[in-house]
Amino acid sequence: MEEEKHPVIDFLTKKGGFDLLLRLVEKPMKFGEVQGTLNLSPNTALERLREASRLGLIEERVFKENGPEIKYVITEGKRILDVTKPMQKNYLKLRETTIRLEKEKLENEREIETLLSSLQENEAVKSVSKSISKPKSK
Repeated sequence: MEEEKHPVIDFLTKKGGFDLLLRLVEKPMKFGEVQGTLNLSPNTALERLREASRLGLIEERVFKENGPEIKYVITEGKRILDVTKPMQKNYLKLRETTIRLEKEKLENEREIETLLSSLQENEAVKSVSKSISKPKSK
């Protein structure tokens, strides 16, 4: 029988969960900032924010700097970050490596597509050139 994860651990292991806390400890953020910074779809970003809020890790607050606007602020999530401090450096390195490798993968896929397209064009040229250079039977 599989052991159930603690809700906070479950949250931290989901895409964007741990990163959300790392970002919000830097500064309060509006929804669009959270979504853009974490590179999540709007639905996933909203799901993470709601889950973190339900768990008491963050909360919504109204700021009146430039008219009223809602920002997300870390609360009990700071305690999670304090406990995970020793692993954060390695986590951030791993995340940077993952992002770099994903970019390299996309670049390699584009290069492969270009090469395949070029190869197909060459095959077409070869085919046409063969048909032109074949002596016509009389």
